[in-house]
Amino acid sequence: MIGTTRSRVNVFMNKFRRLGYVDYDTGRLTVNATALQAMLRD
Repeated sequence: MIGTTRSRVNVFMNKFRRLGYVDYDTGRLTVNATALQAMLRD
């Protein structure tokens, strides 16, 4: 997503967080590998 605005990235990150794919807090990003694998399989 080269050239994407900060606000657009924020929309995607919030969506991924809501779906349980990622969790992030100050300075740390955690990917839920199980949820990500399930999403990629479908």
